[in-house]
Amino acid sequence: EHNIAVFRKNHVNGYFCDAGRGDFGKENDHLTAVKKIDAAGGLSVLNHLGDWNGANRDKNIALSDTQRELFASILYAYPSCLGIEIVNSKDRCTRHDRLLWDRLLERLIPLGRNVWGFSNDDSHTDSDAGDSYELFVLRENTLREIKRAMISGSFFACSRYARYELGEDFVGDGWFGKFGMSVGESMIRLDVPDGCSVRWISCGKTVCEGGVFDLAEHPEAEIYVRFELSGAAGMLYSQAFPISGAEKFAEPISPPFEPRTIAERLAAAKEHSHFAEAARFLGRELKKHHG
Repeated sequence: EHNIAVFRKNHVNGYFCDAGRGDFGKENDHLTAVKKIDAAGGLSVLNHLGDWNGANRDKNIALSDTQRELFASILYAYPSCLGIEIVNSKDRCTRHDRLLWDRLLERLIPLGRNVWGFSNDDSHTDSDAGDSYELFVLRENTLREIKRAMISGSFFACSRYARYELGEDFVGDGWFGKFGMSVGESMIRLDVPDGCSVRWISCGKTVCEGGVFDLAEHPEAEIYVRFELSGAAGMLYSQAFPISGAEKFAEPISPPFEPRTIAERLAAAKEHSHFAEAARFLGRELKKHHG
């Protein structure tokens, strides 16, 4: 995990490289870690964004254009940054991060860039292990094959907790197992396990429920569709399936913003609400050193 010893928890996971080991992070800066991992030939994932920007307390932050553009610019500029953590541990800090995920998918898929959703238990104690996890679709159980699956999105994000979708008190029991899935040109069919339900989501809205999604029957689905499978074990999230014609919704995207000086970081803090605490800190530091 990159950006160690930061108060604002702007953490970034790095995989398949040695970059950043023991390096102290910069407050409110995801980009530097992503660039460092990319330069070392690794892969990265943006962690628990709701814990950083406050969306865990206010879902409107997750839905804001500011947040969408901030992270969309990083993800678009660095394909090695595979996606975001949509569930962390018991989902307290990520309860609204699926909302941001949908906004990023809607923004970036028209530009040819999918955004994978990850789910990790972030174990600080033994009791955290297995709260959230991924199910990988592998041809063999090797590190090379896991890397391929991460890059191609051949996995499902799973959690025993889904506070936004299933409620604050729900706790899953057991594990998700195998289930069948077939993907055609305009139809996706699931063999839904007993006791489970499925809903299909496009651009943040539920378009249908059940084991079959047929685009011909749901033309309101645009850009992408993904499914959520819920049951006794909790919630399983598919990755997004792009829909033909998504490119007509494409809009230009700005490069990532890189504040280089204290003044620039302070200006960014004033511009973006999620930098509010950093703004107060930098304001005090400037006053201390420059009167």
